[in-house]
Amino acid sequence: MHVNLGAPYESIMETAIKMGYASSQTEVMRQALVRYKDYLMTENEEKLVIKAMDNDIAEIKKNKEKWYTLDEVKKDLGLENVNI
Repeated sequence: MHVNLGAPYESIMETAIKMGYASSQTEVMRQALVRYKDYLMTENEEKLVIKAMDNDIAEIKKNKEKWYTLDEVKKDLGLENVNI
């Protein structure tokens, strides 16, 4: 596969090689793609967690369940003097 990245990106690749972060342009591209994949997965996972939390909060509000503060839980468990 041949990819024409353009001067700015080729300069970044050459700098990465000169600084010893990678030994070839192929390695630079592989590292970049792995990091990009990790970034996308992290971003998607964050969106899923936020959506799940929003759903949980909506369900709690709908059912009018009681919320407890950390201090209330600590008091109920007899852990008022424990720092968390």
